[in-house]
Amino acid sequence: MKNAKFALITLVILLATSFSGALAQRVYVPSSQRSMSSAATYCEGATANNIRFRYNTCNSGSGGSTGISMTVRWYQNSVNSTSGGTLLSTSTRTSTTNSSGSVSYRPSTATAGVSFYYCVITWTGTGTCNTSGTLTSSTTQVTVSSAPGTIGGSNTPCVAAATTYTNSATGGTWSSSSTTRATIGSTTGVLTGVSAGTVYITYRTSCGSTATKLLTVTAMPTVAAIGGGTSTVCTGSTTTLTNSTSGGVWSSSNTAVGTVSTSGVVRGISPGITTISYAVSNACGTVYATKDVTVTTTPAAISGVSSTCAGYTTLYSNTVPYGNWTSSNTTRATINATTGLITAVSAGTTLISYSTGCGSMATKTLTVNAGVSAIQVRQVYVKVLPQL
Repeated sequence: MKNAKFALITLVILLATSFSGALAQRVYVPSSQRSMSSAATYCEGATANNIRFRYNTCNSGSGGSTGISMTVRWYQNSVNSTSGGTLLSTSTRTSTTNSSGSVSYRPSTATAGVSFYYCVITWTGTGTCNTSGTLTSSTTQVTVSSAPGTIGGSNTPCVAAATTYTNSATGGTWSSSSTTRATIGSTTGVLTGVSAGTVYITYRTSCGSTATKLLTVTAMPTVAAIGGGTSTVCTGSTTTLTNSTSGGVWSSSNTAVGTVSTSGVVRGISPGITTISYAVSNACGTVYATKDVTVTTTPAAISGVSSTCAGYTTLYSNTVPYGNWTSSNTTRATINATTGLITAVSAGTTLISYSTGCGSMATKTLTVNAGVSAIQVRQVYVKVLPQL
């Protein structure tokens, strides 16, 4: 009986001690914001750092330290505001028993864009320090940049020409591995070729990811002058033109006058002049070498007088163009080689010829007569008699 009484007294003492301890606790609760993580930028799909909200605490009571049970909610907002937005996470935590504590949240980087995050902590409890309170953090900005896509634009930009390059990710900067090959606007993506050769261009997003493209800067082609052959060809005949630059294409400006083959063989079709071109092309343009070819044929009969007088001029003609005129005896008459204008010099004959280089020349004999001598004028006096 005595032992049972002693045990009962001991139990009462222990319960009293425990109850006293429970009543005499120092309770810690959040009191104010200490800090919020700074703004951050990440590449799309990268792992973001935790956003950390640090808070100060206050406490009340005495005895053993304990933290208040609190509810932590994180929000994402499209505007810089601690009101509204999308609730992302809700969790229950116990406040730290130190002078400050923190809660954290790892933002998603799945979608490119700009978001503002903030935290709201709520709690209920007893004591004199912020009992049943709410603490809202400031916002922090998180920017998720699109990962750079494939660079768009020509693989073969031209020297001295502007070429624009693009990327699906926005806000990045452009650079060139060699500005002696090509320069590029850092924000515009407009590249200007400087000299022929290879160069890398790089597009770097604000989060540091890059995309590159290998380019071959190409100069305008060059072409040598047309050589070989003749500048005149007869109808039905050919002449072969040449060019030392390989890979070019031959063409005729007037195929009714003359045609040209892929190997530069020109064939006369009808009298006239055609321009034969040799074109060399690459990705940057086309350059041409040209040569005028005259197509003619056998001369027709010469038109004009058969005789004239010394000191006079007369014109000869032929229906076949592009020939040359000559006189066999320039002491009797001269003739302009291209116009056919004859100037008679002295009495006698000369053979006038017209040649086109095709077939036989046409000829005509011109007789030059002596010029009329000056008429001698004698003065005659007439006496007029008076009328009767």
